[in-house]
Amino acid sequence: MAETAPACEGAPDPEIWFPERGSDVAIEQEAHAKAACFRCDYRSPCLEFALATDQRYGIWGGTNHNQRVRILTRRRYDEAANAGSPR
Repeated sequence: MAETAPACEGAPDPEIWFPERGSDVAIEQEAHAKAACFRCDYRSPCLEFALATDQRYGIWGGTNHNQRVRILTRRRYDEAANAGSPR
C-alpha cells in the first residue's frame, strides 16, 4: 500500500494553514485546515514536530498555537505529577 502525502502538501490553497489573525475569513480557514488535518495520516507526527519546534503560527496536526500551548502545559503537568510517584 502506497503512503499518501500529507494533506497540506500540494493543497490548492496552502494559506489556509496560516490564517491571518483577526481577518474575517480566519475562522473559516482554520476550520478547513483542521478538517483536512483530521483526515491526514501525518497528523500525529506533524503535531509532534510543531510541539518540539515551538511553531507559533499556523495549523499543525489539527491544532492552532493556543491549543498546542495547552497540550504542552498538560504534558508538563503530567510529567511533574508522575515524577514523584513510584513505578
